[in-house]
Amino acid sequence: MLNINKVVVAGHVGSVEIRYTSSGDAVLNLSIATNRRWTDKDGNKSEAVEWHRVVVFGKLAELVKDWVKKGTQVYVEGVLRTRKWQDKGGNDRWTTEIVLSGYNAVLQVIDKKEQKVKEPPKVEDADNSSAAEQVPDDLDIPQ
Repeated sequence: MLNINKVVVAGHVGSVEIRYTSSGDAVLNLSIATNRRWTDKDGNKSEAVEWHRVVVFGKLAELVKDWVKKGTQVYVEGVLRTRKWQDKGGNDRWTTEIVLSGYNAVLQVIDKKEQKVKEPPKVEDADNSSAAEQVPDDLDIPQ
């Protein structure tokens, strides 16, 4: 049986935040907005914004932080992951995120003026490949 976990999102960046794990690995959190527009049966136009949480790991996170800011239009491909964590009150919480790590991750900046895709520089460090492919289950990142 074939199993596929792949998510593709293209939209505008809302927030950008970089953090570091206790071991010093970079973790970049992005929010990306996508819009859904429709016309109802009475001809009224409507729009809804959906926010997507994206997490980028390792050296790719270090590179991406210099390429994206609020308002940047991006195209991302990653995997969907839901993780469980506890808030300060000890309550269980769940967060679903698009995770970009390893060689299957794609993040492209779209230059709106020229409608061209600009890719961040490639990560050539061999040490990053093994770390990026092993996304930790417990990110050890303060909420």
